[in-house]
Amino acid sequence: MLMNATKAHRSPRDERGFSLIIALVVLSVSTLLLFGAIDAVFQNAGPTRDDLDQKRALLAADAGLSTYVQALNANPNFWQSCPVSGATGASGSTGTPVTVPGSTDDGSTETYTYEGVPATGQTGCNAANPIGSMIETSATAAAGTFRVKFTGTSQPTTGTARIPISRSLVAQFNAANFLQYVYFTNYEIEDPAATNDNVTTCSAYYSAARNSACGGPIYFISADTISGPMHSNDDLAVSGSPTFGSTTTDAIETPGCYTSTNATPSIANCGTNVVGTINTTAHQPLLLPTTNSQLEQVADGNIASPNSAGECYPNAGCVFMGPTTIQLTGSTSAGTFSVTNALYNNGQTTTGLRASNGVIYVANPGGAGSCTVPYTPYIVNSSTAYTYGVNSSCGNATIIGPSNYSTSMTIDAANDVLIDGNIEPTSIGNVTSGTPPTPSGTAVLGLIATDFVRVEHPLTGTRPNGGGCPTSGNTNATGSNSNLYVYAAILALTHSFIVDNFDCGTPLGTLNVYGVIAQNFRGPVGTESGSSVASGYTKDYDYDWRFQALSPPYFLNPVNAGWEVNRLTECDNKC
Repeated sequence: MLMNATKAHRSPRDERGFSLIIALVVLSVSTLLLFGAIDAVFQNAGPTRDDLDQKRALLAADAGLSTYVQALNANPNFWQSCPVSGATGASGSTGTPVTVPGSTDDGSTETYTYEGVPATGQTGCNAANPIGSMIETSATAAAGTFRVKFTGTSQPTTGTARIPISRSLVAQFNAANFLQYVYFTNYEIEDPAATNDNVTTCSAYYSAARNSACGGPIYFISADTISGPMHSNDDLAVSGSPTFGSTTTDAIETPGCYTSTNATPSIANCGTNVVGTINTTAHQPLLLPTTNSQLEQVADGNIASPNSAGECYPNAGCVFMGPTTIQLTGSTSAGTFSVTNALYNNGQTTTGLRASNGVIYVANPGGAGSCTVPYTPYIVNSSTAYTYGVNSSCGNATIIGPSNYSTSMTIDAANDVLIDGNIEPTSIGNVTSGTPPTPSGTAVLGLIATDFVRVEHPLTGTRPNGGGCPTSGNTNATGSNSNLYVYAAILALTHSFIVDNFDCGTPLGTLNVYGVIAQNFRGPVGTESGSSVASGYTKDYDYDWRFQALSPPYFLNPVNAGWEVNRLTECDNKC
């Protein structure tokens, strides 16, 4: 007999405990993940806040930089007062915090400070001697620049620590300078002070239709070579095809050129030997300083009572009073020179002198404006007019050759600088003929005169008082220099680089200037007959490309040169 099978049945209530265990496990894991996320948030809250304050501090430093640049653009001499952040007109060594407008939000306040960074070897900015204390002169520290430190701070307003975060920027400022050009002029006319014309009336550009009574144009002729970049605030007068520039990258900055037959300035009138690139839009006037008197403070160390007879000052330069003859003797001992001056060392020639900061200044013995002996390039040999040596009231520096230098120097004169012989760096030796060799090393020389930088050129005869060359003895006298070589940056602030008696005598060969010529008015160095030299010199001006990176000590810049940041570096608070 078959029996019916019975199927076992399991109630759902038997699995309820297992589901509860699963739920508890899921809840526990979720809780752990939640706590992990919360912990991660709290762990990262500090670094996130710190990163935010770091960024805000850097932006605050940049706000200080923008404020300084704005003030500098409004007044290029702003830096000279040693300004620091804080109240208007504040000066000193340490700035006070200035709140960045609109920064007091989102839990922090941003402020900035700024102060000048003294030049290498200086202890601080000195408003009485800003050039000496702030402008770099070292070849390894971007000569001609100055630096300012900007520190931004972000101060948290919430939280337990509230530790301020700071970041600092150091900006290096430089400006357009005369060392960029082998040749620079403000006015392309003969110096009115040398021709007894009215300086005020004749201080006008060709485009302004200057008075016809002023000195006429001085032509660049085919025999002239200007090898390097050049700049004139005025139009250039051209006869023939002079050589302008040495490579296509040389900037020839001028409003234009004109000739005796085409009075309308144009690039075409500049001739066919333009090697560089003419730029008629980059000739905006760069204005020359009217005095170099501040360099006397650099030379004497800004002491209260400089020696009335002159001397070389410890850790500064040298100052001499009245007519001074200098010969650079760097080929014998680096940086040395000899000097002859009536008021110094009983008028005896003194050898082996050295200017610690490289600056030699020749001052007027009676102070500014005391030089009463008139200068004219048309030297006449009479007691009633200017002659060589009859200038005891004037701060004139005569540099005799051969002069050699092996360290960088600047010679400044309250009146004139006279060149009487070759001036060359020791790296090229004593060159007397041929193509000027390229110098090496870092030694460069500056010659700065408030009035004229002159090449000495006496005549054997006497010039008539009414003008013109001597009727007899119209020849070059002893002291004239044929084929002269001058390696220097030449700067004539109110007048010209000029040759005495340039219009008389026989041709003197070539005037070789290897460096820079910058002058207010055009100074003639000779006369031409057609396209040939009739008297004086043929010009051969070569640019010393080392001036792109090097500068003679404390060389002057244009007064209206706009400063700009050419380097910006972040550093810690000890920078």
